[in-house]
Amino acid sequence: MPRLHSGVPCAALALVSFALARPPAPVSPAPASPVPASPVPATLVLAARQTWTMKADVPVAALPGAVTFTLGASRAVGRGGAAFQPTVTTAGPQRFQDDMFYDPEDSDPVFIAATRLISQPAGKVPPASYSCLVRTPHARLNEAQRGLLITGDLTQPATVRAAQLYLNSGALTGQPTCTLTRTR
Repeated sequence: MPRLHSGVPCAALALVSFALARPPAPVSPAPASPVPASPVPATLVLAARQTWTMKADVPVAALPGAVTFTLGASRAVGRGGAAFQPTVTTAGPQRFQDDMFYDPEDSDPVFIAATRLISQPAGKVPPASYSCLVRTPHARLNEAQRGLLITGDLTQPATVRAAQLYLNSGALTGQPTCTLTRTR
C-alpha cells in the first residue's frame, strides 16, 4: 500500500508516463537546458496558485463531496512533468496527503492526476489512495473534466495497466469515474 511520502504518487504516475512514452526525439547537438523546478511555465495546464476540485462520480465513503487541491511550488518529474508540493492535513486520527501531477512531454496523450492518500495512526488501517486521471486536460475555469477514478495502491501492476488502458484509449465504459475541475 502507498506510504505518505511525496514521491510515491509521483513515482507511480511517472511509471505510467514512461510506459506511454513516445519514441525518443532525435538527439540534438546543442546541450539541453535543465527543466526549472519552480515556477512551472504558464503554458502548462497545472500551475502554482491554481485551485482544482476532485469529485468521484459515484459517492465514496472516504471522500467528502469534493476534495480541493491548491497548487503550491512544483518540482520537475521526468522530462517536462511537474509534481506539486503535496498538501498534508489531519482530521482526528486521519492524515490526508493531496498531490497533483502533470505530464505534458513523457506521455502521449498528455494527462493530469490528482491523488488523495489517507492514513491512520501506524498499524491501525492500511493507507487508502484515491486518484483521478484525466487525459488530454485543459485549464479552463469551471469546466469539469471526466476521468478514471483509481482506488488502491498506485504501484501495483494491475493499477498501472488500468491507467495505461484508459490513457491510451480514453475508454471509461464500466470503469469508476471522477471529475477534475479548475476553480481558480
